[in-house]
Amino acid sequence: MRYQGKLVEWHDAKGFGFVLPNAGGMKFFVHMNDFAPAPRRPAMNDLITFEMGRDKSGRNCAINVALVPTSQQRVQRERRMRQREAAYSSACYLAGFWILLLFVAMATKRLPWQLVTAVVVFSAITYAAYSGDKQAAESGRRRTPENTFHLLALIGGWPGAAIAQQRLRHKTTKQPFRSVYWLTVFLNCATVIWLFASGNGRGWMEAITAAGFRM
Repeated sequence: MRYQGKLVEWHDAKGFGFVLPNAGGMKFFVHMNDFAPAPRRPAMNDLITFEMGRDKSGRNCAINVALVPTSQQRVQRERRMRQREAAYSSACYLAGFWILLLFVAMATKRLPWQLVTAVVVFSAITYAAYSGDKQAAESGRRRTPENTFHLLALIGGWPGAAIAQQRLRHKTTKQPFRSVYWLTVFLNCATVIWLFASGNGRGWMEAITAAGFRM
């Protein structure tokens, strides 16, 4: 059972204090190590939620402690969530538009069907990789290296990554990863647009295919 209370004493240098439950009664000891990860350290008069436990001496204490966000923090968190949702939706729309553009280019013979097929296949593979990595994270199994996701996005699988991030809510908060991901999107799109604009796409793909048959 979880309780709510206020930190009526807090010694930040020592990392401990005492919480008084909202229902009243006696104060309970609380240690910094029992707090869930938070964007800031606890402070005097903070509201917290906690469960009852016992320390090494058998005395009651607060465990599994979490800071109660202020109204301003809740507003900021909701704003960030809305912005993130908008970014996810925009990425999915961009992925859909990109796939449509590739099919139009294929239909007008500006890009070879092999390239468009490769994008669809790599997108499916990338989505499956995201799904597998999320399951691995939840079960504590070995994770997929981030460079693998970036390589898949770079060679054409970024639409699948965009859809996976939106639907699975995976790989969406780590900023270095997001920055590199969008760099791979830019590089892939720039390369395909150059092939489309120059008309070299078909010859480039045919050269690769011919080289593969000669091997």
